[in-house]
Amino acid sequence: MTQTTVVNPLLQGRGLPAFDKIQATDVEPAVTTLVQEIEAQLTELEEGILC
Repeated sequence: MTQTTVVNPLLQGRGLPAFDKIQATDVEPAVTTLVQEIEAQLTELEEGILC
């Protein structure tokens, strides 16, 4: 079985996103993912400060 991976152009990581490939449906999942990543980083930072 072949698995297809859909890449969200807003989450490419470096540089500017491929604006011509962004769809309205990409925005909410990208924001959700980025907020979760930032929350995890803040938690890690807070734990480092409180130790």
